[in-house]
Amino acid sequence: MSKQPISVYTMMMILANIFMLLACIFMAVEYFGWGGVTSEKAPNVQWMQTQTKDFVA
Repeated sequence: MSKQPISVYTMMMILANIFMLLACIFMAVEYFGWGGVTSEKAPNVQWMQTQTKDFVA
């Protein structure tokens, strides 16, 4: 009895999960600024912080 080869759909699901995990890691690195070119946060994050500061004050 030969072993059944891995299904194409199973391989596609595994690859999709790997790419989604990489996307989440890259987004976290970009958001928190770990090892980036600049240490300050992205301009849109600074804009969001100024908008929320206006609402709180």
